[in-house]
Amino acid sequence: TEGQTIAVLRNLPLKSEYEHALARLDIATERANAASLHYTDYGTALQNREQMAAQSLELSKRNAELEITSPMSGVVLTPRVGDLTGSYLPEGSTVLQIGDPSELRARIYISEYDLSKIRKSARARLQVQGMLKTWSAQMLSIAPAPSEMDPELLGKVELNGMNPPHYYVVDLVVQNSGFALKPGMIGLARVYSDRRSIIGLGWDMAKEFGGRKIW
Repeated sequence: TEGQTIAVLRNLPLKSEYEHALARLDIATERANAASLHYTDYGTALQNREQMAAQSLELSKRNAELEITSPMSGVVLTPRVGDLTGSYLPEGSTVLQIGDPSELRARIYISEYDLSKIRKSARARLQVQGMLKTWSAQMLSIAPAPSEMDPELLGKVELNGMNPPHYYVVDLVVQNSGFALKPGMIGLARVYSDRRSIIGLGWDMAKEFGGRKIW
């Protein structure tokens, strides 16, 4: 949950410096109290105490940052978190990644030949490798220009030849309330176009065929 402690770091030099600062603050406080009683050099003692207090406060804040809390409610996405125990992390390192997988985005590739058949917000179905269940999805966006297909998916390309088609990236949004889907999974997607009659489909095929011949 948001604000929950997810990791505790240790910084021995910082801890030692913080403890020394607290000790110096105690000494400065005692000297300031003694100076106020004897009315001798009270201003200097008070200024020294304020400096020690500011330094201790700054170190206290840095020391508190060693206890890392979650900035949001979600699920830890970093694999093998236990392997981090006892390891050294340079300043600025990413400790854990947290996300909300209740709604995921699936990125698919659609050939230029099929792109004209679908519309934005079209329905889709997803099937992940190794799982029998399918998930409903909805088209979210279509890239305005073609792009190179992910090399890991090239083995699934069925449209080849001398002039292979271009592919457009399409993002689908899928609800994942049970968290069964995990980021990084791959599979297949089927996008459904608008319902058409057989006559309408035949007419579209005839127009495409005639357009290619005339051109």
